[in-house]
Amino acid sequence: MCSDKAPIQVYFLSEESFSLFSGDFEHSRFGGAGLQMFFLGEEIGKDPDFQVNFVFFQHQVGKLKHMDINLINPRPMIKRGVPLVSRVINRRRRQAVYSATEERILFTTQAFFAPLGLQEANLAQAKSLFRVASDRDLTGSPTVPQEDWPKIERSIAAYDQIIVQSDYQKSIASQLGMEQVNVIPNGIPLMDAPDSNVDKDIILWVGSAQVCKRPWLFTSLVRAFPDEEFVMLIPPADLSLLELARQEGELLKNLTVITHQHTFEDSQRLFQRAKVFVNTSSYEGFPNTFLQAWSTKTPILSICVDPNQLIENKRLGIVAKGSWQDFVNSLQLLLTDDKLREKMGNDGFSYVQDYQNITVIAEQYKSVFRRMVDSGL
Repeated sequence: MCSDKAPIQVYFLSEESFSLFSGDFEHSRFGGAGLQMFFLGEEIGKDPDFQVNFVFFQHQVGKLKHMDINLINPRPMIKRGVPLVSRVINRRRRQAVYSATEERILFTTQAFFAPLGLQEANLAQAKSLFRVASDRDLTGSPTVPQEDWPKIERSIAAYDQIIVQSDYQKSIASQLGMEQVNVIPNGIPLMDAPDSNVDKDIILWVGSAQVCKRPWLFTSLVRAFPDEEFVMLIPPADLSLLELARQEGELLKNLTVITHQHTFEDSQRLFQRAKVFVNTSSYEGFPNTFLQAWSTKTPILSICVDPNQLIENKRLGIVAKGSWQDFVNSLQLLLTDDKLREKMGNDGFSYVQDYQNITVIAEQYKSVFRRMVDSGL
């Protein structure tokens, strides 16, 4: 749809997305939230009814450019001179970042950035949208000091619109008294069917080195299946966990451990080779890795995470519901029953192409943006 009206200006606040624009994965890591914001920005930016802007406070844009997206650095704040004068100048500098059009939306993700996003929305006199990146954005994150959490929770509740990824997250938001909550899951770029000439010869685990990802459960699984080849892709986060993973990779002959920050395309090539994708997390939002698995016809074995019960209800893999023995037995079943593994993989591919490709998901976001502008929410 295209109109004579000025495009709706959407300002993404997502520091984690920076490396996806710069290509510098050595000095700037990205996670699932940053990847989703990047995918959404690229897809929504194709629509002339919207102008997508990414605002970075912690990274220097320099000469970086993108065909459909404006990359912006606010001007540096001045700290000298008369305090009142400097505050006025700094406020005007920040306001100058945002378009003069009345149709402005400030789009933030991750609990840690919720206060900043709300502050910027007020400064820009823009509508505010917060995207919940994981369950812990609503229940309390271990990376956020406990004394800071009440402020973060109040900030999230004050947004004009909140996007959650699952019905479970919506129920938590409702319990916290949050209104104007919409469920929109993650999306992945539409892809052709996986290359049938690529051998599926590994069992794959992908996740950052964090306690909530529980990588030690995967290495226990490696020990239980000494005749299978396992690959762990574990970019840095908790350095002690990363070192433990490295040591396990040296100790276990059937385990390859990859510890550097990877591109989406690099990880996708590993998913192409995976017979089974294994998830050992204690909690997630809607993992991008699930979408990568299904997009490559790879069934999922999850020890407990199952957003919206998709895996179980649509039989796109197996969920062990917290039981270690069922977890081990389920991997054995998937490895020995080729027809079951193939059917689950094919069904996963059909599902993600129909319901969670980024084109479909971006349309849902655009509908929310239009409602926010048209209704004054």
